[in-house]
Amino acid sequence: MYQKIRHYISNILEFKNRDFASIVVNSGIVSLILFNVIVVVLETEKTIAVRYSALFQFVELFSVVLFSIEYLSVLPCSDCQPVFLLPAL
Repeated sequence: MYQKIRHYISNILEFKNRDFASIVVNSGIVSLILFNVIVVVLETEKTIAVRYSALFQFVELFSVVLFSIEYLSVLPCSDCQPVFLLPAL
């Protein structure tokens, strides 16, 4: 059961099946990255940074939480891919 869940999560995050869950998760990650790029660019303008600092801090915290969840989801699944079983050197 645990192996099935790990492989399912691995397939979603690696975008192998091209099913609905993979599309939603990977589109969400890409959208969050693009949104963060826009926020960082907007933060460089002093007047915008001062006016919306609370919103920018919330976006940063929200992004860190989501990317941490994504990273922690990848860790248990890392040995599902044969390429990751080989030593680094």
